Amino acid sequence: MSPSTILTTGLAYNFLIMMQLQQSMAVSVNGGVDFKPSFIRDIYSLLYNILNLDFFHFDELSFCLWKGAIFVYLFKHCKCGKNGCCHKKIITKYSLVQGLTAFIVISYFQCSWVTFMLLNRQLPQGIGGTHYKDVVFWNGSLQYFSTQHIFYAIPALLCLIFFVIPFPLILSFDGLLLKVEGKLADHFDFIRKLRPWTAIHYRSKPLLDSFQGTFKDQYRFFAGLYFSYRLLILALLVMVSNVLQYYFLLEVALTLIIVIQAIIQPFQEKNHNVCALLIFTNMALINTLTIRIFYLVSTDGYTTETILMQWIQVVLIYIPLIAGIVWGFWKLCKTCHSKYNASATNPLASSVDAYSDGYIAYDNDFPVEIFNRSESENDILKT
Repeated sequence: MSPSTILTTGLAYNFLIMMQLQQSMAVSVNGGVDFKPSFIRDIYSLLYNILNLDFFHFDELSFCLWKGAIFVYLFKHCKCGKNGCCHKKIITKYSLVQGLTAFIVISYFQCSWVTFMLLNRQLPQGIGGTHYKDVVFWNGSLQYFSTQHIFYAIPALLCLIFFVIPFPLILSFDGLLLKVEGKLADHFDFIRKLRPWTAIHYRSKPLLDSFQGTFKDQYRFFAGLYFSYRLLILALLVMVSNVLQYYFLLEVALTLIIVIQAIIQPFQEKNHNVCALLIFTNMALINTLTIRIFYLVSTDGYTTETILMQWIQVVLIYIPLIAGIVWGFWKLCKTCHSKYNASATNPLASSVDAYSDGYIAYDNDFPVEIFNRSESENDILKT
C-alpha cells in the first residue's frame, strides 16, 4: 500500500469512523442538556462536520457540497514542489483510484445517513391507540411514499440497494466469492469459461487493494466490516423507539466491537490496532457518560455531577480531534521539508523522481546546462 493513501491507513480508518459516528452517537455533547459555554461545542462540531463533508450544520456557514468535493479533488491531485508550490498530477489510473477511495471513505457515511433519513418512516398513534397513515420520520407532515416524498425516496432506495448495502459486502466477501467460484468452476463448464467474479475482481483490484491493503492478508475483509460498523449504528438509530434505548444498544454494539478488535487485531501495524482500541473505547466512554447524564437529569436535575460529566465528554471528544490535527500537520510539514531538501540538494533527481511517480516535469526543474549544450557535446557524452 502506497504511503500516499492517507485516508485508508489504520490511523485514518479509526479517526474517520469516530469523526463520522459523532453525528449519530452523540446528538449533543451533553445528552440533551444545554452546555455552557456553547462555543466550545460549536468549535468541535464545526471541525468534525467539515471533515465529514457536512457543510449544513450551521446555517450561516452552509455552502454547496460540491465545493467540498473539489477540495478532496485538489487535495488528492496536488503535491508540494521544490519551491513549496503545487504541481498538478497527470491524471493516471493510480491517482484516480486514490481520489475515488478518499471520496468514498469520507462520503459513505453521509450518503448512508441521508438514505436512512429519507427512508425512515413513522406510524403516528392518536388517543385510544388510533393509527394514522405512515409519515416520513424527519417530516411528520409528509405522507410516506406520497407524490412529494417519492421524488426523494426512489433515489434513496436505489442508493441503498446498489451502493450502501452492496459496497461493504463486496469488500468483506470478495475473497470468499473467489473461492466459491473456483469450486463451482470445477463442476460447471460455463462458470469455468466465464469466471464472472474473477473478471470483476481483477478489474477492481486496485480499488480493493486501496481499501484492504492496511489490513493483514487473512483479515482483508475488515475493510468491509469497518463500513458495516457505520451501517449497524445507523440501523440502531432507525429501529429503536426512544433515544435512551438507542444509547443503551449503542453501548452494547461498541463493547462488541472493542472485543472483536482486541482479539483479532486486524491491522498490519501494531500501533494501528492500539489506536483502534483507544478510539472505540473513547466512543464507549462518551456514550456511557451520555446515558449517565440522561439519568441524572431525569432524577436529580442539573447537578454538579452533570456539569462535571459534560466537561469530561468535551475532553474525550477533543482528544482525537486535536491528535488528528497535530498528526496531520506534522506529517504535512515532514513531507514538504523532505521534498524541499531533496530538490535543493539534487534538483535533477527530484524532477526525475517526480516524473516517474506520474507528475509533470517542467523545464525549469532541470539544470540550465542541459539546454545549453551543443550537438557536439551531446555526441561526446553519448560515446
